[in-house]
Amino acid sequence: GLDVTHQVTATPARRARLSGLESPQAVAVRQLLDFSARTEAEIGMGGPPPMHDPCVILWLLAPGLFRLRPCHLAIETRSPLTLGHTAVEFRTGERHPQNALWGIEADADGAFDLICDLLERYP
Repeated sequence: GLDVTHQVTATPARRARLSGLESPQAVAVRQLLDFSARTEAEIGMGGPPPMHDPCVILWLLAPGLFRLRPCHLAIETRSPLTLGHTAVEFRTGERHPQNALWGIEADADGAFDLICDLLERYP
């Protein structure tokens, strides 16, 4: 969720680490992150861009980088006003049984270290 992806951001210092990597993959990642940073600045959101999509893959590769909490998760399917809303309830029990784990914390530096480590493997 956004609770986690807004912790793993492409800060200027993290993006600078990619400058020394010249593989096509690293160049593409650097360009995407630079574009995201410019876009965040232009739309007035401020701050470094969050790494929404990479967090999914990072969790698959290194789940220890994330702290998860048991919850009851439901998706709103009936209300036209909130259709598609993800409802997360941490007070689980008989009424709301646990059916998922929700990310609540991320090791942002560790996540970016993994990204750099993976990109360094390309010539």
